Amino acid sequence: MPTSNNIAPGAPGTKPRWTSSAKDGIGTAYHTSSRLWFTLSHGIVNEVYYPHVDKPNTRDLQFLISDGDTFCHEERRDLDHLTEYPEKNVLLYRLMNSDRKGRYRIVKEVIGEPHSSILLMHTRLEVLDPKLRGKLRLYALLAPHLNGTGQNNSARWCNRGGRKFFRAEREDVHMVFGCAPDFTRRSVGYVGHSDGWQDLMDNFQMDWEFDQAQDRTMALIWQRTRSSSTTRMRWSRGVSYSDDVPTCSQVCLMLSSASERDLASPRCTASNRPADSLRRGIRLYHASYFILQCLYCGICD
Repeated sequence: MPTSNNIAPGAPGTKPRWTSSAKDGIGTAYHTSSRLWFTLSHGIVNEVYYPHVDKPNTRDLQFLISDGDTFCHEERRDLDHLTEYPEKNVLLYRLMNSDRKGRYRIVKEVIGEPHSSILLMHTRLEVLDPKLRGKLRLYALLAPHLNGTGQNNSARWCNRGGRKFFRAEREDVHMVFGCAPDFTRRSVGYVGHSDGWQDLMDNFQMDWEFDQAQDRTMALIWQRTRSSSTTRMRWSRGVSYSDDVPTCSQVCLMLSSASERDLASPRCTASNRPADSLRRGIRLYHASYFILQCLYCGICD
Protein backbone atom coordinates (compact mmCIF):
# COMPACT_ATOMS: atom_id res chain seq x y z
CA MET A 1 0.00 0.00 0.00
CA PRO A 2 1.39 3.48 -0.81
CA THR A 3 2.69 5.57 2.05
CA SER A 4 2.89 9.01 0.44
CA ASN A 5 0.70 11.88 1.60
CA ASN A 6 -2.50 11.54 -0.45
CA ILE A 7 -6.13 10.52 -0.27
CA ALA A 8 -6.57 7.32 1.72
CA PRO A 9 -7.54 4.21 -0.25
CA GLY A 10 -10.26 1.78 0.73
CA ALA A 11 -13.40 3.93 0.50
CA PRO A 12 -16.10 3.68 1.71
CA GLY A 13 -14.72 1.73 4.68
CA THR A 14 -16.61 -0.83 6.70
CA LYS A 15 -20.15 -0.19 7.87
CA PRO A 16 -20.03 2.08 10.95
CA ARG A 17 -20.93 0.60 14.31
CA TRP A 18 -21.36 2.00 17.78
CA THR A 19 -19.39 0.87 20.78
CA SER A 20 -20.51 -1.13 23.81
CA SER A 21 -23.61 0.00 25.70
CA ALA A 22 -22.11 -1.24 29.00
CA LYS A 23 -20.90 2.06 30.43
CA ASP A 24 -18.65 2.67 33.43
CA GLY A 25 -19.17 6.43 33.58
CA ILE A 26 -21.11 9.39 32.21
CA GLY A 27 -19.75 12.91 32.52
CA THR A 28 -20.15 16.58 31.67
CA ALA A 29 -18.90 19.95 32.92
CA TYR A 30 -20.39 21.65 35.97
CA HIS A 31 -21.45 24.80 34.07
CA THR A 32 -24.12 25.17 31.41
CA SER A 33 -21.65 27.06 29.19
CA SER A 34 -20.37 23.65 28.15
CA ARG A 35 -22.64 21.67 25.84
CA LEU A 36 -20.54 18.54 25.84
CA TRP A 37 -21.22 15.17 27.49
CA PHE A 38 -19.22 11.96 27.36
CA THR A 39 -19.35 8.28 28.28
CA LEU A 40 -16.69 5.82 29.45
CA SER A 41 -16.30 2.07 29.18
CA HIS A 42 -13.48 -0.50 29.01
CA GLY A 43 -11.00 2.14 30.18
CA ILE A 44 -11.54 4.60 27.32
CA VAL A 45 -13.68 7.54 26.26
CA ASN A 46 -16.61 6.43 24.11
CA GLU A 47 -19.22 8.81 22.75
CA VAL A 48 -18.68 12.53 23.05
CA TYR A 49 -22.04 14.28 22.73
CA TYR A 50 -22.54 17.81 21.35
CA PRO A 51 -24.52 20.09 21.30
CA HIS A 52 -27.25 17.95 22.91
CA VAL A 53 -27.27 14.70 24.84
CA ASP A 54 -28.81 12.87 21.86
CA LYS A 55 -26.05 13.84 19.38
CA PRO A 56 -22.94 11.65 19.65
CA ASN A 57 -19.93 12.78 17.62
CA THR A 58 -17.37 10.07 18.31
CA ARG A 59 -17.44 6.31 18.56
CA ASP A 60 -14.40 6.13 20.82
CA LEU A 61 -10.92 7.41 21.52
CA GLN A 62 -8.30 4.95 22.69
CA PHE A 63 -4.55 4.56 22.76
CA LEU A 64 -2.63 1.87 20.95
CA ILE A 65 0.66 0.93 22.59
CA SER A 66 3.50 -0.71 20.68
CA ASP A 67 7.16 -1.49 21.18
CA GLY A 68 7.57 -1.33 17.41
CA ASP A 69 8.73 -4.93 17.20
CA THR A 70 6.79 -7.61 19.09
CA PHE A 71 3.34 -6.30 20.09
CA CYS A 72 0.66 -3.67 19.66
CA HIS A 73 -1.99 -3.44 22.38
CA GLU A 74 -5.42 -1.84 22.36
CA GLU A 75 -6.45 -0.18 25.60
CA ARG A 76 -9.99 -1.52 25.56
CA ARG A 77 -9.21 -5.14 24.61
CA ASP A 78 -5.74 -5.98 25.87
CA LEU A 79 -5.42 -4.18 29.22
CA ASP A 80 -7.07 -4.57 32.64
CA HIS A 81 -9.30 -1.61 33.56
CA LEU A 82 -10.10 0.22 36.77
CA THR A 83 -12.43 3.24 36.94
CA GLU A 84 -12.29 5.58 39.96
CA TYR A 85 -13.97 8.77 41.11
CA PRO A 86 -10.98 10.32 42.89
CA GLU A 87 -12.06 13.85 43.88
CA LYS A 88 -15.07 14.51 46.06
CA ASN A 89 -17.44 17.14 44.59
CA VAL A 90 -15.50 17.23 41.30
CA LEU A 91 -16.81 15.78 38.03
CA LEU A 92 -13.58 13.89 37.46
CA TYR A 93 -12.85 10.29 36.50
CA ARG A 94 -9.59 8.39 36.78
CA LEU A 95 -9.07 5.45 34.42
CA MET A 96 -6.20 3.03 35.03
CA ASN A 97 -5.40 0.54 32.28
CA SER A 98 -2.66 -1.97 33.09
CA ASP A 99 -0.72 -4.41 30.95
CA ARG A 100 -1.63 -7.94 31.97
CA LYS A 101 2.04 -8.86 32.31
CA GLY A 102 2.71 -5.87 34.56
CA ARG A 103 5.08 -4.12 32.14
CA TYR A 104 3.33 -0.73 31.92
CA ARG A 105 0.12 1.10 32.75
CA ILE A 106 -1.80 4.09 31.46
CA VAL A 107 -3.42 6.46 33.97
CA LYS A 108 -5.96 8.95 32.62
CA GLU A 109 -7.98 11.68 34.31
CA VAL A 110 -11.05 12.84 32.39
CA ILE A 111 -13.03 16.00 33.03
CA GLY A 112 -15.16 18.45 31.05
CA GLU A 113 -13.82 21.97 30.60
CA PRO A 114 -16.18 24.16 32.64
CA HIS A 115 -17.06 26.89 30.13
CA SER A 116 -16.46 25.40 26.67
CA SER A 117 -17.49 22.35 24.66
CA ILE A 118 -14.15 20.70 25.31
CA LEU A 119 -13.07 17.51 27.04
CA LEU A 120 -9.82 17.31 29.01
CA MET A 121 -7.97 14.06 29.40
CA HIS A 122 -4.66 13.98 31.22
CA THR A 123 -2.79 10.78 30.35
CA ARG A 124 0.28 9.33 32.03
CA LEU A 125 2.13 6.34 30.63
CA GLU A 126 4.14 4.55 33.32
CA VAL A 127 6.73 2.09 32.03
CA LEU A 128 7.38 -0.49 34.75
CA ASP A 129 9.60 -2.89 32.79
CA PRO A 130 13.09 -1.37 32.33
CA LYS A 131 13.47 -3.27 29.07
CA LEU A 132 10.66 -1.23 27.52
CA ARG A 133 11.91 2.20 28.51
CA GLY A 134 12.64 4.22 25.43
CA LYS A 135 10.85 1.67 23.25
CA LEU A 136 7.12 2.12 23.81
CA ARG A 137 5.25 4.28 21.36
CA LEU A 138 1.83 5.69 22.12
CA TYR A 139 -0.74 6.25 19.36
CA ALA A 140 -4.12 7.95 19.74
CA LEU A 141 -6.88 6.41 17.59
CA LEU A 142 -10.04 8.47 17.19
CA ALA A 143 -13.20 7.35 15.37
CA PRO A 144 -15.41 10.35 14.45
CA HIS A 145 -19.16 9.76 14.24
CA LEU A 146 -20.16 13.36 13.72
CA ASN A 147 -23.74 14.51 14.12
CA GLY A 148 -24.90 11.07 15.16
CA THR A 149 -23.48 8.81 12.46
CA GLY A 150 -20.23 7.32 11.20
CA GLN A 151 -21.36 7.73 7.59
CA ASN A 152 -20.49 10.71 5.39
CA ASN A 153 -17.77 12.01 7.71
CA SER A 154 -14.82 13.84 6.16
CA ALA A 155 -11.42 14.45 7.70
CA ARG A 156 -8.09 15.85 6.61
CA TRP A 157 -4.82 17.25 7.80
CA CYS A 158 -4.64 21.00 8.12
CA ASN A 159 -2.06 23.53 9.24
CA ARG A 160 -2.52 26.85 10.93
CA GLY A 161 0.09 29.24 12.29
CA GLY A 162 2.86 26.75 11.63
CA ARG A 163 1.08 24.01 13.60
CA LYS A 164 -0.42 20.71 12.50
CA PHE A 165 -3.98 19.55 13.13
CA PHE A 166 -6.71 17.16 12.08
CA ARG A 167 -10.11 18.50 11.15
CA ALA A 168 -13.23 16.35 10.82
CA GLU A 169 -16.64 17.59 9.74
CA ARG A 170 -20.12 16.56 8.77
CA GLU A 171 -22.82 19.05 7.89
CA ASP A 172 -22.49 21.93 10.37
CA VAL A 173 -20.53 20.08 13.08
CA HIS A 174 -16.76 20.45 13.18
CA MET A 175 -14.13 18.74 15.30
CA VAL A 176 -10.48 19.76 15.56
CA PHE A 177 -7.77 17.53 16.97
CA GLY A 178 -4.15 18.48 17.49
CA CYS A 179 -1.15 18.45 19.78
CA ALA A 180 1.87 20.55 20.59
CA PRO A 181 4.67 19.88 20.01
CA ASP A 182 3.26 18.74 16.72
CA PHE A 183 2.52 15.18 15.71
CA THR A 184 5.52 13.11 14.83
CA ARG A 185 3.27 11.24 12.39
CA ARG A 186 -0.44 11.41 11.50
CA SER A 187 -2.83 9.70 9.12
CA VAL A 188 -6.49 9.65 8.08
CA GLY A 189 -7.89 6.34 6.85
CA TYR A 190 -11.04 4.41 6.01
CA VAL A 191 -12.07 2.00 8.76
CA GLY A 192 -11.21 -1.61 7.99
CA HIS A 193 -8.92 -0.79 5.07
CA SER A 194 -6.49 2.09 5.55
CA ASP A 195 -7.04 3.18 9.16
CA GLY A 196 -4.29 3.30 11.78
CA TRP A 197 -5.37 0.09 13.49
CA GLN A 198 -4.86 -1.88 10.28
CA ASP A 199 -1.46 -0.24 9.80
CA LEU A 200 -0.12 -0.96 13.28
CA MET A 201 -1.40 -4.50 13.56
CA ASP A 202 0.43 -5.44 10.38
CA ASN A 203 4.00 -4.92 11.66
CA PHE A 204 3.59 -2.95 14.94
CA GLN A 205 4.79 0.26 13.26
CA MET A 206 3.06 3.22 11.67
CA ASP A 207 3.91 3.17 7.97
CA TRP A 208 1.02 5.07 6.36
CA GLU A 209 0.43 8.83 6.31
CA PHE A 210 -2.67 9.63 4.30
CA ASP A 211 -3.80 13.22 4.47
CA GLN A 212 -7.55 13.02 3.83
CA ALA A 213 -10.63 10.85 3.50
CA GLN A 214 -13.99 12.09 2.27
CA ASP A 215 -17.65 11.33 2.99
CA ARG A 216 -17.18 7.87 4.44
CA THR A 217 -16.39 5.91 7.65
CA MET A 218 -12.94 6.85 8.91
CA ALA A 219 -10.50 6.91 11.79
CA LEU A 220 -7.69 9.32 12.69
CA ILE A 221 -4.37 8.32 14.23
CA TRP A 222 -1.38 10.23 15.47
CA GLN A 223 1.94 9.18 16.94
CA ARG A 224 3.93 10.91 19.63
CA THR A 225 7.59 10.40 20.41
CA ARG A 226 8.95 7.39 22.21
CA SER A 227 8.37 7.28 25.93
CA SER A 228 10.80 7.20 28.79
CA SER A 229 9.70 5.94 32.21
CA THR A 230 6.84 8.45 32.50
CA THR A 231 5.06 10.36 29.75
CA ARG A 232 2.13 12.73 30.22
CA MET A 233 -0.24 14.12 27.66
CA ARG A 234 -3.69 15.64 27.48
CA TRP A 235 -6.42 15.13 24.95
CA SER A 236 -8.74 17.90 23.95
CA ARG A 237 -7.48 21.28 24.82
CA GLY A 238 -4.76 19.70 26.86
CA VAL A 239 -1.25 20.30 27.92
CA SER A 240 1.12 17.45 28.28
CA TYR A 241 4.62 17.25 29.56
CA SER A 242 7.15 14.65 30.61
CA ASP A 243 8.91 14.34 33.93
CA ASP A 244 12.11 12.98 32.52
CA VAL A 245 12.26 13.54 28.77
CA PRO A 246 12.13 16.89 26.96
CA THR A 247 9.38 15.78 24.60
CA CYS A 248 5.81 16.68 25.50
CA SER A 249 2.41 17.12 23.90
CA GLN A 250 -0.54 19.46 24.02
CA VAL A 251 -3.44 17.62 22.46
CA CYS A 252 -6.75 19.28 21.62
CA LEU A 253 -10.16 18.13 20.52
CA MET A 254 -12.83 20.80 20.16
CA LEU A 255 -16.41 20.54 18.94
CA SER A 256 -18.30 23.45 17.42
CA SER A 257 -21.00 24.29 14.92
CA ALA A 258 -20.46 26.64 12.02
CA SER A 259 -23.18 28.93 13.36
CA GLU A 260 -21.36 29.44 16.66
CA ARG A 261 -17.93 30.64 15.59
CA ASP A 262 -15.62 31.36 12.72
CA LEU A 263 -13.37 28.34 12.58
CA ALA A 264 -10.71 30.33 10.74
CA SER A 265 -10.27 32.88 13.52
CA PRO A 266 -7.60 32.40 16.20
CA ARG A 267 -8.76 33.23 19.68
CA CYS A 268 -5.99 33.75 22.17
CA THR A 269 -2.31 34.14 22.71
CA ALA A 270 0.00 32.26 25.04
CA SER A 271 -0.54 32.67 28.75
CA ASN A 272 2.10 33.56 31.31
CA ARG A 273 0.31 31.55 33.98
CA PRO A 274 3.08 29.76 35.94
CA ALA A 275 3.40 26.03 35.49
CA ASP A 276 3.30 25.37 39.23
CA SER A 277 -0.30 26.60 39.32
CA LEU A 278 -1.24 23.37 37.56
CA ARG A 279 -0.29 21.50 40.72
CA ARG A 280 -2.48 23.50 43.08
CA GLY A 281 -6.09 22.77 43.87
CA ILE A 282 -8.00 20.86 41.23
CA ARG A 283 -5.15 20.26 38.83
CA LEU A 284 -7.19 19.74 35.67
CA TYR A 285 -9.30 22.83 36.27
CA HIS A 286 -6.17 24.98 36.28
CA ALA A 287 -4.93 23.08 33.26
CA SER A 288 -8.08 23.92 31.35
CA TYR A 289 -7.60 27.63 32.09
CA PHE A 290 -4.03 27.46 30.87
CA ILE A 291 -5.01 25.55 27.75
CA LEU A 292 -7.71 27.99 26.71
CA GLN A 293 -5.09 30.73 26.80
CA CYS A 294 -2.62 28.73 24.74
CA LEU A 295 -4.56 27.05 21.97
CA TYR A 296 -6.68 28.29 19.13
CA CYS A 297 -10.44 28.31 19.37
CA GLY A 298 -10.71 28.25 15.60
CA ILE A 299 -7.87 26.36 14.01
CA CYS A 300 -8.36 25.56 10.36
CA ASP A 301 -9.50 27.38 7.28
